[in-house]
Amino acid sequence: MAHFLELTLPPWIACRKVATPDDLDDPAHVKAEGVVELPIHIDWSYAGPFDLDDEVQRRWLYELVLTEGNEDDVRFYIRLDKLLEMWETIWLSQHVVEAWEAWFDRRGITR
Repeated sequence: MAHFLELTLPPWIACRKVATPDDLDDPAHVKAEGVVELPIHIDWSYAGPFDLDDEVQRRWLYELVLTEGNEDDVRFYIRLDKLLEMWETIWLSQHVVEAWEAWFDRRGITR
């Protein structure tokens, strides 16, 4: 299971819906490659650019997108196979982990 941060979240975060698009693994979706910069609504402190070929930078980007992104962002930046590879090492808030664990369970995906 992904690592999660045990924090008491402010109500405006705890009640915010986590983007878990059902069609994440649809091959028709164009996926980000190479070096990318995230939109301001995800990377508001400007941590980028991110090299998606670098495991550490990809993990950091995934943490940001899964926490702050909308469904279109998740579809574009997140590759299911890469997410599953890093699931044991990624750091996410508990509400994000729970949302993705439920998504995996609905699809019968083992981690």
